[in-house]
Amino acid sequence: FTEWRQLGATSIPVVGSDVTATAEWVKAVGAQLANKDVVSIVPASGDTGPGSQTFTSTFQSIFHTPARTLSPNMYDSLNVVALAMDAAHSTQPSVYVKDIPKVTTPGSGVTVVYDYAQGLKLLNQGKTIKYFGVGSPMTFNKYHDVSGGFEAVKTDASGKYTVLEQIPADKLT
Repeated sequence: FTEWRQLGATSIPVVGSDVTATAEWVKAVGAQLANKDVVSIVPASGDTGPGSQTFTSTFQSIFHTPARTLSPNMYDSLNVVALAMDAAHSTQPSVYVKDIPKVTTPGSGVTVVYDYAQGLKLLNQGKTIKYFGVGSPMTFNKYHDVSGGFEAVKTDASGKYTVLEQIPADKLT
């Protein structure tokens, strides 16, 4: 980035991925340069949803640091797979994969849950659930993909970022 600036290329926009939004990357490039010249596109934090408090407090208690980019999405993925295993009464992927839609599809008579414990309790009572994630609503489309929104952010040396723009999932699909 020093050479890039010396060549006068700062008028060229630099758009990075979730990697460029990490504190380690910002420190390596230099916080002043990165914050001035780089915008990162990251999955939306989703930290305002009902399940975010459980996720955030659990993450912080285990790792003693704020959640990293994509952490909510990994958390959601594990919850969905674990709930599908519970619904299928099997840990065999060929068996429980069919139950992923059963624990993620909204509908009449379906109870929305925001964490694994809620979902397991209701499954054990014979209820139908729809897991709503921290990183996204976890509703799969006809191609078996799930998507959430993204954010354009600037990151400081501590790893905290400022959201410049929200990019809703429906604008991407």
